[in-house]
Amino acid sequence: MCRLWLKQHFNIMRTLQEFASTLKDAKKVRRLSDIELAARTGLSPQGVRLALGGKSAPRLTTAMALAQELG
Repeated sequence: MCRLWLKQHFNIMRTLQEFASTLKDAKKVRRLSDIELAARTGLSPQGVRLALGGKSAPRLTTAMALAQELG
């Protein structure tokens, strides 16, 4: 049971990190700062940094706002 949980947990974290990395790459291509991206999405700059950090899952609405703005 513990081994299965660990495997699922690390798969989720890898996917979360990949999601964050994809968003960071798109932000970089568009040459946006955290402040600019926050203004365009209605998020706080801290919210943008947390979502792009890849260490915790953003709320669905946060993820959707970032994905919509970054294409």
